[in-house]
Amino acid sequence: MTEGEAVAGYGVVASVLVTLRARGLRVTVDDAGSGDAGLAHILKLAPDFIKLDRELVTGIDVDPVRRTMATTLVTFAGDSGAEIAAEGIETAREAEAIRHLGIRFGHGHHLPAAAPVFGALVQLAV
Repeated sequence: MTEGEAVAGYGVVASVLVTLRARGLRVTVDDAGSGDAGLAHILKLAPDFIKLDRELVTGIDVDPVRRTMATTLVTFAGDSGAEIAAEGIETAREAEAIRHLGIRFGHGHHLPAAAPVFGALVQLAV
């Protein structure tokens, strides 16, 4: 789900997701950190993956505020059973900062092309 998608009734969506999850679907909330709709999706839909918006990832290696925000989302994800993925990893230093935060998935020009099993995500080397 993206931050631009309005959800009129989270209860209905959540009940449909129960059935789909039983069939193996994993839910991802996209662009976390770019708007309050993304945060509402995270709180109400308990996603399996939370994708950090490129705005949080760009410069994360040199910006302590971005690192703090990402650290908070990593902690939240861990506490709620979700994984974090970072989008827009463009440099080796950003990739290293992301790995240092314990983020295992991501995509961007610095990473190899994604394998079909991960769609747009690549599992980062630890």
